[in-house]
Amino acid sequence: MSRQRITDGNGRTLGYISDGSESGGKMRATNANGRPVGYYDTHTDKTYDANNRFVGTGNQLASLIADN
Repeated sequence: MSRQRITDGNGRTLGYISDGSESGGKMRATNANGRPVGYYDTHTDKTYDANNRFVGTGNQLASLIADN
């Protein structure tokens, strides 16, 4: 599984997004401390927060990380 580091304008790590290859097509996002903030289901094209609440259509994981 690969993951992408998300940074702010100063290069500080805000969180990570996994590619979903090992989780049945669900991309997962965590904050910089490794706490889950949400997931994106590639099959349904929907994003959910860490409490399984619908956030929106399309991959919005970066915005979930930025909000934490």
